Amino acid sequence: LSEIKEFRNKIAHHDPICFDTAGNIDLTFARSNRDRILTYLHYLGYRKEEILYGFDISTLPIMNKIDELVV
Repeated sequence: LSEIKEFRNKIAHHDPICFDTAGNIDLTFARSNRDRILTYLHYLGYRKEEILYGFDISTLPIMNKIDELVV
């Protein structure tokens, strides 16, 4: 859970989550934390559709589009 806490703190403090230390676009950190959060929700018995209800935009298509632009 400490990784999720670190991810949350980065978001709360407006730190970059989609760039590497050199400033290049890198979604590794954001993608791994997204997957980790969804995995933990599943372990706790929650369905992601219920937890994410009301969010109009899924993060996965956005991250895939960013990957397409970088390549």
